[in-house]
Amino acid sequence: MLGARFHASATDEFIVFLKEHDITLEQAAAARQAASDAHNHEETPNFAASIERHAKKLS
Repeated sequence: MLGARFHASATDEFIVFLKEHDITLEQAAAARQAASDAHNHEETPNFAASIERHAKKLS
């Protein structure tokens, strides 16, 4: 599977927020990954269609 890769780092403020809400960094990372996956699943077809429409205008 092809896909973009990115690196995210937690700020000190985010670590404090997680601790205040009894959330582990691993839980936060898993939730963020799930949200990213859902977003990409929804938006990738739209982006591909946009590219196709643009290409058709140029041809």
